Amino acid sequence: MACQIGGNGRISEPFCPQITRAWDNTNVDITPRLSGNYTFGLAAYKYTTQLYADYILLYPDRPNATFCVGQGLSFLLTFDYPPRYPSPSYNSLCNWKASGNFVNASSVNSAGCTVYTNDSSQMTKPNQVGPLWYLDSGAQTVSVGAQLQFPNGKCASLAALGKFSVVKPQVQFPFSAIPSMIPMLTNGWMQLGNDSQLGGDNTGTMNFDALITSTSSFNGQAFWTQLVKRSASYPLNATDTGGKYELDTEPVYSDIVTDIKPLGNNPNPRGIATFYDSPGVTQWTLWNVTILDNFQTHLEFQPTGGIAVPLGVVTWGWGATESGTNLIWSSTNAPVFQDSDQFPVWTAVTHGR
Repeated sequence: MACQIGGNGRISEPFCPQITRAWDNTNVDITPRLSGNYTFGLAAYKYTTQLYADYILLYPDRPNATFCVGQGLSFLLTFDYPPRYPSPSYNSLCNWKASGNFVNASSVNSAGCTVYTNDSSQMTKPNQVGPLWYLDSGAQTVSVGAQLQFPNGKCASLAALGKFSVVKPQVQFPFSAIPSMIPMLTNGWMQLGNDSQLGGDNTGTMNFDALITSTSSFNGQAFWTQLVKRSASYPLNATDTGGKYELDTEPVYSDIVTDIKPLGNNPNPRGIATFYDSPGVTQWTLWNVTILDNFQTHLEFQPTGGIAVPLGVVTWGWGATESGTNLIWSSTNAPVFQDSDQFPVWTAVTHGR
């Protein structure tokens, strides 16, 4: 507040010792003590909070900003304070809360797998928090509570709220018809299908694809990450994963990355992520050999400048038994897609399957 002397000029606040800064709905003694005949007036200046997400001012009553899953969001608390009045400072940690499914911390294990977590200790920073990477779509809120220290020694508690929206690409699976899987002996090797890399024609191999459609302005890339759980009998027990899912070869399976971007006149970024596999035995043997493979093939989307987040997972598998030069038993599990927000996690890597 300020003390104003009408007609004969203005007396600044330091000469009105009984006037102080006040908070909403509080009573303050502002009786001036002056000699002579004067009139005076009062002016109240309010410190207002402002909450930003990636430099976009958020409104407390409605979502006015839209972001994408995997996009790193940083939230900032600022103040709009009157001229001549200094900004308050924080005298304790803030308490940030955000709705929805997100991660805000990561680490890399010994197998090269990035493990994302939601670390609550990251939500107590003074005036800025993030990045937060959302995994699912929907209307979201972020709020913060803070303790402030003003230049005149007064303290105050405040809270701020902001609303925003998160979008997630849509998946159509399968985009093309999935051909039949056929376990067979290829050049004497037990294998799923006739692999073209071995001179075959891809008959009976695993082939599927997915159409990914993003929201306008959110370009990115998509790829598959495959985990495998293999049960293998002697003499191939070295390839057995011991009942655990391991990373199949590399994080981006076959190094195939699909651009998700606008095509033609359609403003919505889109792309078709394809997958191919022909697992089997890489040696010929006269021993009886049984293999049973179960796969989790994760579809991931990485927006430009963000992290790769899961869109869904395809489960499928096959098994067969070879005796000498004959295939005496076989089985297949057709691929099934499910929406998922679970990251693929592994603690070991299996190469060259």
